[in-house]
Amino acid sequence: MFAFDGLLLVVDLDRITEENVVELATSAALDTVSIHRVANASLQITGNGYQVQLPGAADAGFHVGDRAPCTPAPNLLVIAADGTERVAADIVTIRKEQV
Repeated sequence: MFAFDGLLLVVDLDRITEENVVELATSAALDTVSIHRVANASLQITGNGYQVQLPGAADAGFHVGDRAPCTPAPNLLVIAADGTERVAADIVTIRKEQV
C-alpha cells in the first residue's frame, strides 16, 4: 500500500511490474504533492467477496471507520478521500493503459 494525501494505492506487487508500480506511485506523488508511507496490506476472502486489511494511514488523512470510495483497476485498488477523486480516476486510467 502506498499512502499519499487523501489517496491510497493498494498494489498487487506479484502482478504489476516494478516499472509500472513506479509510474503509478510517481503519478500519485506528483498529483498530490505528497508521499507518506509504503506498507504491507493483506487480502482475505470473506463472504461473497474480499476484504483488504490496511495498516494505519492517519498521516494520509485516513482514520479507523472512514468510508472512502474504492475504485478497482487490474491488480490495483485506489481509495480516495474527498478532493482526490480526479487523481484516483487518473491513476485508474494509467493502470488500464498499462495492461
